[in-house]
Amino acid sequence: MLVDFHMHSTASDGVMRPLDLRAANKAAGIKMMSLTDHDTIDGFMTMLKEPDLDIAVIPGCEFSSTYKDKDVHILGYAFDYTNKELNDYLTFFKESRENRIFKMIDLLVKDGYDVSVEEFKETFPNASSLGRPLLAQLLINKGYLKTVDEGFETLLRRGSPLLCA
Repeated sequence: MLVDFHMHSTASDGVMRPLDLRAANKAAGIKMMSLTDHDTIDGFMTMLKEPDLDIAVIPGCEFSSTYKDKDVHILGYAFDYTNKELNDYLTFFKESRENRIFKMIDLLVKDGYDVSVEEFKETFPNASSLGRPLLAQLLINKGYLKTVDEGFETLLRRGSPLLCA
């Protein structure tokens, strides 16, 4: 049986909408999948609202954390997606990420970059989890960066003034 337990949708930094991603997995012969968007289960919840009995979808999430000043991502599977504490945490984390990204954009504007919060929202209208990869993609679209990796090595690296926001 083919399975895929690590993928991202437009709810975080993926390129496909959750239902399209499920359809693509089904077409590829995947029988069981887990959508592990960064710090959100919104894409999984979208799939629950429109079930497809030909492919099993288990709850999943890629939780962001730090360990010894390093970013780490912890994959969680088959958890109770109705758990109040979990959903409160995800809501808090979502708001924190959103505030951080918007502050980073404000700092970029002050530094002379031609970007805006409105443009960011228009570029990523389906994103539930706003993170640095999306900001890097916006900067690529605007011609300021060539790759996401370049963004993480320069503007979006740990210790960058943008991350002190």
